[in-house]
Amino acid sequence: MPTGLQDPYGQAFNRALGIVKDWFAQQARQAVFARFPDYAPLDALAQIGLERQIDQGLDVQLSVPETAPAYAARLVDAWNIWRLGGTAWGMLKAFAAQGFFPQLACQNGLIYSVNMALVLSITQGPVLTLQDPGWAQFFVWFQTKPTSWTSPVSPPTTSTVPSIDEIRKVRRAIIKRWQPAWTRNMDIAVPTSGAGGILGAPGITLGMGGLVLGETVTWYGPNDYLTLGFPPGRNLGSGFNLGMQE
Repeated sequence: MPTGLQDPYGQAFNRALGIVKDWFAQQARQAVFARFPDYAPLDALAQIGLERQIDQGLDVQLSVPETAPAYAARLVDAWNIWRLGGTAWGMLKAFAAQGFFPQLACQNGLIYSVNMALVLSITQGPVLTLQDPGWAQFFVWFQTKPTSWTSPVSPPTTSTVPSIDEIRKVRRAIIKRWQPAWTRNMDIAVPTSGAGGILGAPGITLGMGGLVLGETVTWYGPNDYLTLGFPPGRNLGSGFNLGMQE
């Protein structure tokens, strides 16, 4: 400081200017850090995730939400994660990040699943004979009901568990975001009682065991409608009383 500003009044004046300059310098520094997941503040991680289309594991299905450092590590790895975009494995990993471990039962009979260690498994089940036109359709099939889905009801409402908001989030943030563009998700199916198998999905056919007449399966269709038996337009076999299922 020049001599004229070194007295107590001058020092106070420069101190006030310095505090403001330091604050702006710190804001600029944080703005740069906010672009890097490893250094970003917590509120910036959500914005980076929105930009990179990778959601933090905060679903109620998770007993322990994904920590900020773990989420930041996934955001750093976004370019490798999105190499799996448009694949069954990518969709299943997105499900797993929210605590869900369903199977993807495809029209050609292939069944995709991952375990808790995210190891991909591909098995061959029966070909699904669907009356709907198209050759690249699949079901999201839960062998066991997710623990947080205590009372699946179709059509869901804002007060059911899962709520309509939960089902829509699963559809939009996981299925639609990660499915191949040339495929079509038919329904989400959740067993609510009986054995963990239904006719034609996945790998269970009438007479093979694992199918219980009277078993209840809740279907979440594209329009949240309630259906009896298999959703309209399905032809997964003959000689089976569709009225035995919900």
